[in-house]
Amino acid sequence: IVAAHYGGDLFQFSARQRATGWVRRKVQEQYFAAWRDALLDRCRRQGKAVGGGVGLVAAMDYSFALESASVRLSELAVGLGPFVVGPVIERKIGRAAFAAMSIDADWRDAAWAEQHGLYTRVMDTEPALDAVLPAFANRLASQNPDALTQLKRVLWEGTNHWETLLFDRAAISGKLAMSDYTKRAVEQSARTTHPTPIPGRPGY
Repeated sequence: IVAAHYGGDLFQFSARQRATGWVRRKVQEQYFAAWRDALLDRCRRQGKAVGGGVGLVAAMDYSFALESASVRLSELAVGLGPFVVGPVIERKIGRAAFAAMSIDADWRDAAWAEQHGLYTRVMDTEPALDAVLPAFANRLASQNPDALTQLKRVLWEGTNHWETLLFDRAAISGKLAMSDYTKRAVEQSARTTHPTPIPGRPGY
């Protein structure tokens, strides 16, 4: 998914892009495209996902991933919060798991993500991942397209207000992004290494 490139850490983007909300707008565009699409969306994830990247996975209807595809919501660690990505992630994994990811900003491994519904299937090797995707696509292609369209609508019921909600959330992020605290935190985060992914924890 090309959109996954927008899911990196905030410090990977320029100060101008952060200040103008370019990153948030791009992520929002991908979310809108996902739930407006009449087709079921699926994704293949072989690497780590951070922030908006986690949200893009959550916006998919069916997700395949490698065991190495750990996830993290890092926004609070840089003085922000997962406000724009929040609704789509919370819908996928539930409020308690979303709260845990948001508050501690730790890495979670693919097993944790699968257990909480972010990933649908986790494969142990890349060849296995590559093999399962065409078979799954062919199976979907053999189904009644009208039934798939109606299923998509049912899966996304209750999200009609999200366009307004995400813009409201983006306003919160935009205000925080301009603060001195966040600017310092982003620059410091750019100079530090990320923590090692933690193992799946059934307590979350």
